[in-house]
Amino acid sequence: MRIGVKICGVTSPGAIEAAVQAGADAVGFVFAPSPRRLTPHQAARLARGAPPTLLRVGVFGSVIPHGVRELIKLLTLDLVQADAEACELLEGLVPAAQRLPAFHDTPAAPSLIEGFLGRSPGEKPLLLYEGGVSGQGVLPDWGRAARVARRARLVLAGGLTPGNVGAAILAVRPAMVDVSSGVESAPGVKDPRRIRDFVLAVRDAEERLAESERERT
Repeated sequence: MRIGVKICGVTSPGAIEAAVQAGADAVGFVFAPSPRRLTPHQAARLARGAPPTLLRVGVFGSVIPHGVRELIKLLTLDLVQADAEACELLEGLVPAAQRLPAFHDTPAAPSLIEGFLGRSPGEKPLLLYEGGVSGQGVLPDWGRAARVARRARLVLAGGLTPGNVGAAILAVRPAMVDVSSGVESAPGVKDPRRIRDFVLAVRDAEERLAESERERT
């Protein structure tokens, strides 16, 4: 099982280059309030420097801006990430396969996720599960995340670092892990060494999962 890696909140060509060099699968351009927030013009300049093999994710938080369809075309976004309720507003504007609803680890999460899964018959849907607050390094409960991961292709986010992502993967078994502040030297400033160490830790955990599966068979 290969686990995807998303480096979220990139703000410079150097951050994208570091993500590519480390072997990350996706980068996130943040348009929600954050130290990593970009204008469409800034994001377009960065996107032009990203290779086509790197997934491009637009992160919108709780508000979907007017002209989102044009922004998707401008950046050639592969996925549009937004808080679950906001993501519902993208219906009719963005195909379901391009939407990444984000659920926060709060008391309301179980019912919201049940509703989402009930509207998503067939193949396991893609969703993001993160701590109660976005962009603050807040860990979600990995036990709750693991229960969701059995029923969905889960992107695990919130408080991940090179030091804890291996344990998170073994506990949750997500389809992808998402990191932002955990690979920064300052808010909004990505550290190439930390990005490399994060991806290496993911690949090591991947191998440990594979070994565990082989021992069971």
